[in-house]
Amino acid sequence: MKKIAILVLVLVIILVAYGVNSLFNSSSQNSLSTSVSKSNITMYFTGDVMMGRNVEGVLASGQNVFANVDEMFKNSDGAVINLEDPMTTSSTPYKSTIPLKANPAYAHVLKDNNIIVACLANNHIMDYGATGLNDTISALKTNGINYTGAGNNVDEASKPVYLNIKDRKIAILNYMDNTTFTGFSASEMAAATSSSAGYAPADTNLIKKDIDEAKKIRIW
Repeated sequence: MKKIAILVLVLVIILVAYGVNSLFNSSSQNSLSTSVSKSNITMYFTGDVMMGRNVEGVLASGQNVFANVDEMFKNSDGAVINLEDPMTTSSTPYKSTIPLKANPAYAHVLKDNNIIVACLANNHIMDYGATGLNDTISALKTNGINYTGAGNNVDEASKPVYLNIKDRKIAILNYMDNTTFTGFSASEMAAATSSSAGYAPADTNLIKKDIDEAKKIRIW
């Protein structure tokens, strides 16, 4: 059985790789297959991507907010982003301090720029509660974009995205460590539990369990 490359993202990206050649310069809920030739894998990983607030006006004008990197992304095997705001039309924020959101109508911009995975474990994904989270998930699914890091319970939130690229298996896992954040209530920055929605918490035992399980998965 071939080894799986496992990418674990906790706020900033932490990589634990198995069997992937030159991951950076060569390199789900859903599985992704590509038909490109066998060679090095090229993937791009970004920090926060925020498509709300003043960015919406730029999107509405028809400009591509990824214009400076779109050629890189489109000529790669895919980009992975930290989606820093829920994509929802909800008008009921659950966070009183700088609640962020983006219009789900612009989710296609991610797909158009070869963004294949959206990581959701961050301090804004629950700004509009479970409604905002599920609107985000729906927008991503509609546009064929994989996601990880948040869900309606902890099992769903911590479920990896499995990619099949150039006959290599890659699992991407995403968690958030909230110990550095203060002044927010549990409802404003809710970690997923066995019975409630939220982001995947960066619990050592959970991460180890998920990695061990991901290493056993055959995705074709």
